[in-house]
Amino acid sequence: FYPVKGFGAVAEKLKDSFLSKGGTLRLNCDISELVINENNTCTLHYSNGGELFEEEAAYVVSSIPPSSLFQILKPAPPTSLVLRADNLKYLSVVVLYIVIYDRDVLNTSFLYMVGRPYNRLCNTNRLQQNLCPEGENMLGCEITCSFNDEIWKSSDEELFEKCLNHLELDKLISREEVKQFFTVRAKNAYPFYQLDYKENLNAVFEYIKHTPNLALAGRVGAFKYMDTHACLEDTSNLVEELKNQGTI
Repeated sequence: FYPVKGFGAVAEKLKDSFLSKGGTLRLNCDISELVINENNTCTLHYSNGGELFEEEAAYVVSSIPPSSLFQILKPAPPTSLVLRADNLKYLSVVVLYIVIYDRDVLNTSFLYMVGRPYNRLCNTNRLQQNLCPEGENMLGCEITCSFNDEIWKSSDEELFEKCLNHLELDKLISREEVKQFFTVRAKNAYPFYQLDYKENLNAVFEYIKHTPNLALAGRVGAFKYMDTHACLEDTSNLVEELKNQGTI
């Protein structure tokens, strides 16, 4: 099952529920400091549209990389711990979307590939037949890389030519049926588990455990490779824990 209007519909429903309960949502903010006060409350300093803001919070849930969190956290964590957080690395991803005339390219929703510029292909209309405009389908080529490496810095045109060469060799699509292409890029897409990641991650979580009213959550924030359902389950468990504590 897949949302008729795409996966964004899940986020929209969560947003609507949050706002209906009196929540406030602020987007596109640059956070400069997260201060843990002596009374264990938190003060958030951020800017939006050039305007500076300061807000108090009883509890903060962070979904940004621990290394980014430690850069804004006050009092600052020990240097040794900051280095451990910096050693938690992420893979980036570039998704090249190729719009073609409507046809079932793969006879499946996803196909993992080896020896190709992309790791996985997504056959969009197989997820939900109404995701694309009538008469069109879209092939998603998922390319993992490191932030600011050669792939990340490649233009859409360069990535298209590199991928199309293999797609044509594999007889999946042809240049003639391509209507347009574009990319979507995510800097911190996948936790990259190196040999020492557990030691570094345990040290980070131990510090957070002793930091009042602060928690890590999500694939990026908790450095935990999870699919959507697991992220929602983890967050639900955190909410129940906060309710039992009387925090919310």
